[in-house]
Amino acid sequence: MDASSKSSVESDPPLIDQVPVELEPRIKEFFGDTEEIKVAVSTDLLENGNYGQDWLIATASQLIMARLNGALEHDLQAIPLKDIETVDIRVFHGNNVMKVRTHDRGIEVARYSKAATEKFFDAKSEIDFL
Repeated sequence: MDASSKSSVESDPPLIDQVPVELEPRIKEFFGDTEEIKVAVSTDLLENGNYGQDWLIATASQLIMARLNGALEHDLQAIPLKDIETVDIRVFHGNNVMKVRTHDRGIEVARYSKAATEKFFDAKSEIDFL
């Protein structure tokens, strides 16, 4: 790789969407001051398929889902990365779903429209790398 292509790779922005101010302190409760956000992507669909914004956030050790689930505040759930065996994207006609599989279950972690497809394929690659 020559120097010019190397510098363009190094200057790529991290895969981090701007997390809402009111959600950020709640997310940091899950990982404290010792970890940093490696991936933060917002959905454009809620888990139930309605339009809305849920979040998928990864640190070096865990995957955090922030879902509205019909409430005013996001419901937070964390899955240790060491428990995740696979990260898959299922492509449907009107939307896509990112799922993770642990040793004993499959978990839908994000549902999003076709417009967000590229962002979530990139997020999957980053999470696989972690």
